[in-house]
Amino acid sequence: MLTTARIARLRRDAAIAANCTLTAITAAGVSADYDQPATAGAVRWAGASPAYLSETTERVQAGERSDVIVARTLVLLDPPATVQPGDVVTVDRDGQVTKETVRAVAKRTVTTRLVLEDA
Repeated sequence: MLTTARIARLRRDAAIAANCTLTAITAAGVSADYDQPATAGAVRWAGASPAYLSETTERVQAGERSDVIVARTLVLLDPPATVQPGDVVTVDRDGQVTKETVRAVAKRTVTTRLVLEDA
């Protein structure tokens, strides 16, 4: 059972374990069409929120073809705004800022996990 004290400890531990900072959440934009240029989505949130970025190298085989991908998951303790698949999150990790597209959102009891597009 999650008590208020347990949730507070989890939040404190998550802040200590954070290895990056979420700096923005942007809604999915519209892709270019033959007569319309691509447009960026609206910024849902901008600021600084501690996060944990997990990267796992995986080998994927399809028939005779074999590829190596980097599967990435961004773990947020308290998402500062609603995040949906297709949204773009901006992440600052050790001074390197990247924009990542969210493929799936998995809400847990205390955390929200964003599965990012493979690298």
